[in-house]
Amino acid sequence: MFHGNSAQFSGSMDLTLSVVVIQTSSSTRLIAIPKFTSQLRQLWNLWHPYRFYATLHRFIWFLRVRNSYNIHHLATDGKTAGSCYILSVLSIMEAKYPIREPRSSFAHSRESQSKPKSKETVRKVAFYFTAALVFIRSSQIHELITYRFNFNSYLLFVLGVPAILGLFISKNAARPFRFPQAYLWLGFSLWIVLIVPFSIWKAGSLQIIEDYWRTDVILFLLLGGLTTTWKEFERLLLVLALSCVVNLVIIKVYGQLDWQDRMSLPFGALANSNDYAAHLLMLLPSLLWVALVAKSPKIRIAILGIFGYGLFAVLSSASRGALIAVSVGIIYFLFSASKKQRLWASGLIALMLFAVFSLVSQQVMQRMLSFSKDSSSASEEALESSKIRGQLLEDAVQAALRNPVFGLGPGNFSTFEGKTKPGMYEPAHNSYATVASECGFPGFFLFIGGVGASFLTFQRIKRKVQCDVRAKDLVQAAVCMQLMMVMFCVAVGFLNFAFSSHFPTMVGMSIAMAYATEDWQPAPPTARAEQETQERR
Repeated sequence: MFHGNSAQFSGSMDLTLSVVVIQTSSSTRLIAIPKFTSQLRQLWNLWHPYRFYATLHRFIWFLRVRNSYNIHHLATDGKTAGSCYILSVLSIMEAKYPIREPRSSFAHSRESQSKPKSKETVRKVAFYFTAALVFIRSSQIHELITYRFNFNSYLLFVLGVPAILGLFISKNAARPFRFPQAYLWLGFSLWIVLIVPFSIWKAGSLQIIEDYWRTDVILFLLLGGLTTTWKEFERLLLVLALSCVVNLVIIKVYGQLDWQDRMSLPFGALANSNDYAAHLLMLLPSLLWVALVAKSPKIRIAILGIFGYGLFAVLSSASRGALIAVSVGIIYFLFSASKKQRLWASGLIALMLFAVFSLVSQQVMQRMLSFSKDSSSASEEALESSKIRGQLLEDAVQAALRNPVFGLGPGNFSTFEGKTKPGMYEPAHNSYATVASECGFPGFFLFIGGVGASFLTFQRIKRKVQCDVRAKDLVQAAVCMQLMMVMFCVAVGFLNFAFSSHFPTMVGMSIAMAYATEDWQPAPPTARAEQETQERR
């Protein structure tokens, strides 16, 4: 039963409160209700004291945290008799329901807070299995074990099966589909299955699809479905950075120079010089992010040194596609960086490139710069390779135009090329032309759409917080993820990575970052931070 308003007062925030007497069968409570808040006016229709306290508790948090205003001031500044009643009610409130200050970082998420503890525990365990799976997949540890000890460790299945089970048990399998890239990539993955009956060599297509679905497609679902907080996304970036370091150690220990003085590996799917260079270009931006956010100058210098060695390893492959990708990446980073970062980054990049080009052999330099036969110092082998690749690209485009809907079937361009030109069993050496010729234009548009939507997700996150200096780590992460996509997508324009794990990983990372930053709340502003934000705007 309600007994009208017992008092009203106005504080220094032009806030009007009403003290209401609520009488129930067991007790009588005095409650202060803000008149201006439409959401809290529903309190008039409630009766249980606990629900009043819980709602008022949220209102107190709103005033104290969001407006940096102590609720007690409302009572002490009041000029009516209602002040004492409100002060007593608020004292009871804060005693029973202490106000907790919100975390100043973006390490929380609605999903992780609302889920039952059991499902949340399953999700966290599955997330760590996913992080381990990404590490093994990116670091080539499983292939190194097979090469060194001559047995299959099945690490991908040992880590992948618990991660997949955790994804479905925690009911997170549908989470990635809030974003268009998830639909586009799943559509591409299903499309390559549907076109198998129209393939020119069904057995070959089935083998490609089996491997792709078994070890690669699931990555975007795991990353996008199990990552909920910024801390978890940071761990994924650290995992990619660590896998980059492991790759560099493998290259240092097991790398071999061929007759052209090009660095290559004696084992694995990335044994080819061009392939491992593109793989490193995808991982190096994560290492760069670790250097950018490092608090200690010594750690930052050490990581930048490792990053410089990574550039040396990339260019030691003598891959002209990798050289173009690095050049495009440098231009993109300089345009994306702030004025202050652009100054020191220009000097640092110039120093690194000078050191790298000084260390690579003359033969490697000659091959990398062999873009035209007009040059007297051009490598004959490199020019012949360019001629063959140009012809393969032309044939791939023609095959796509002749089979615009279903294509030749996944993995079948080399078979088609060998039949039309005896002895020429070569892939297209262009991931995008490969998709168009083997999967038709529907598959091509789904593929390009998934990659483009992932890039735009990183761009949207960066624009959302780039004017807030308190989100420095987040902005740098978004820039590094875009740098990863730019360099890798340029590099695979000269390679065959259409059905590799790299693209699902990038799609999954974009969804993971979108969820990790969805509920981001900045720390309370300081005077210096506010000034820097205004200057940046």
